[in-house]
Order: sequence, then structure tokens, then C-alpha cells
Amino acid sequence: MNKMRGYTLIEMLVVMVILSIVMVIVTQFISNQATILRKQQLLTNTQQNLRAAGEAITRDLQMACLNPMGVVPGQPNSFEFKVTSPNAVEFTMDQNGNGIMNGADTTWTQPRRDEYRGFYIQRSADTLHPDTLKRPRDATHTTPAAEDVAVGIENLTFRYFNKNGIEVFNDTGGQIARVEFRIEARSAIPYRTRPRYYITRVDSTSVMVRNRAF
Repeated sequence: MNKMRGYTLIEMLVVMVILSIVMVIVTQFISNQATILRKQQLLTNTQQNLRAAGEAITRDLQMACLNPMGVVPGQPNSFEFKVTSPNAVEFTMDQNGNGIMNGADTTWTQPRRDEYRGFYIQRSADTLHPDTLKRPRDATHTTPAAEDVAVGIENLTFRYFNKNGIEVFNDTGGQIARVEFRIEARSAIPYRTRPRYYITRVDSTSVMVRNRAF
């Protein structure tokens, strides 16, 4: 009569090693799939933020210095670029054609009725949180005179040109006819933490100022 033979210690060790290898492979596969999914979600969000920021800047720049009354640049109540720095732009526009700049509606009941526009980045004090693209609604930038446009906007640069394509650095005499801007968006969180890897996307756009297209 044959006696039943059990597993030897060596056989059990071999099985445990094989199972460990399989578990490592499965765990790594699941981790990689989770990373890919997280990366794709962050990529989509980052691109949406970049698109929203770019469209808002383009739309407002095209309408910069709207001047139906024909007020002469440099004169009282003129509609001009007020700030033309490499990292911020601010300008006025006469939307209702009364020749006078209207300030922001501080009650927030009519948030887009103001005639002072522009864009700048508000830096986050916490490095783990994204910066925010802001639209000032008057020259003071104080609450509630600025509104959020898009989050995760890390860098914003502007260049200004006259009608002859020559770069200028202010709007003396109402000379700015085209604005180029470069915008960089970054994901709110890294898709991989060790080391930290963020999604970044960059876009560059040239905008003709419609009211200066002479």
C-alpha cells in the first residue's frame, strides 16, 4: 500500500517564490494602470485650463481699447493699455459708447459690465497648490475687483507690437496694435509622486487688437 506523500520544504519555498513574483507583477501592472489613468485625467484638466485661459485672454485683447467716441489716446477719458509689463497686461474699453470708463460693479450683480480688463497671475503661497490666472476689474486689484479665470496657470508672458511689427513697451500715443502672449499651465497635482512629475502644457498666441487695426 502506497503511503501519501506530502510537500517538501523545498517545494513549498518554490511555490511561495513563484506566487511572490506573480503578486509583484500584478501589483506593478495595477500601479502602472492607475498612473496612466491619473496622468490622462490630469492631462485633460490641464489642457482645459490652458484653453480657457487662452480663449479669455484672446477675446479680451481683441476688444482692448474699444473707442466708439474716438477719444484721442493720451487725453482724459481715453481708452488705452494701462499696464504693459512682460507678465501682466491691463487696458480699458468703452463698451457702452459713452466716452467714460465705467468701474467694476462691486456688488457682483453685473460682473462683466466693467470697462477695465487685463490679466495677471496670482501666485499661491502653498507650493502644492496651483497658481491662478486673474482678471482685474479695476486698477486696485482689491476684492472684489478681480475675478478668477483659470487655475493651474504657472507662467504668462506678453510682448507688444505696433502696426509696423516693431516691438514697443508702452502704449504712448495708442501705438499697440498686436499682442503676443505665451501661457504655461501645470497640473494641480503630480501624476507620479516619487519623484514628482507634473503635466505641463504651453501655448503661444498672437492677437490683433481690432480697434487698432489701422
